[in-house]
Amino acid sequence: MLEMTQAGREMTDEELKLNPAVEQEWDIQWEIFRLLAECEERDIELIKGLRADLREAGESNIGINFQQ
Repeated sequence: MLEMTQAGREMTDEELKLNPAVEQEWDIQWEIFRLLAECEERDIELIKGLRADLREAGESNIGINFQQ
């Protein structure tokens, strides 16, 4: 993936789907989207809970592993 970036080549959707980290990231983003879309109004506690869950899982919502 880094080699493609350095070569100035974008990955295709098919190549991205084969990357487990990207697949996990998309799953996380869709889960967040569905939960927030179900809310009729802003739910601060839900947002705080999502942030805590992401920290606990060791994944951010941009696909970065946290190692503390």
